[in-house]
Amino acid sequence: MDHTPGQERIIDLLPSRSKVVLCNWLKTQKQNGSWAHLTEVTCDLWEPYRQAVQQVLGFEPTADRFHVQHQFNQRIDQTRRELQRKLPEEQKDVLKGLRWILLKPSPQLSQEELQRLQPARDTFPEIRQLLDCRDQLRALFDNPQIDSPQKGKAALEAWMIPVRDLGSNALNKFCDTLSRWIDPISRYFISRANNGRTEGYNRGLRMLVGR
Repeated sequence: MDHTPGQERIIDLLPSRSKVVLCNWLKTQKQNGSWAHLTEVTCDLWEPYRQAVQQVLGFEPTADRFHVQHQFNQRIDQTRRELQRKLPEEQKDVLKGLRWILLKPSPQLSQEELQRLQPARDTFPEIRQLLDCRDQLRALFDNPQIDSPQKGKAALEAWMIPVRDLGSNALNKFCDTLSRWIDPISRYFISRANNGRTEGYNRGLRMLVGR
């Protein structure tokens, strides 16, 4: 999708997510002169996308911040499920019905949702740590003073130090992903480009296909 302000449009729909398909398509577009003014490519955390952009266009893509945050939310949900499986029946109610509240950004929670969440935060240090770290990461992405890839990379690396010290398996796995993708993720701070509009179109198309 073209994210040029005022010219937003779907460019094409490819038959698969494979590196070969994407490389062939990028090469064709490049030969046609379509990328003469291209300055940035955003993508999710799918390695073939990254490799294809590097191979054909010769630069690092920008990783979409919302896919990074989605990865973190997956770790929160994984932790919730693991805790719930281990709890005796009389304690499972503490986490019951909290899935979507746990995955919702803290600033967007209603007062009622905050009250429902508080017992889980008080009872389970793992949940509290994950939510606090997620809020810190979100604040980092929203910080207007981080205005270059170099500053972004430094901030992300600094964020990971105390996070890894917590000794959480879920957090360490996320930090491993963050470390592998830190250069594309840090490029977000160039222009704060993201795939939000593209994901909206994808959801709409999936709904249409489902019908």
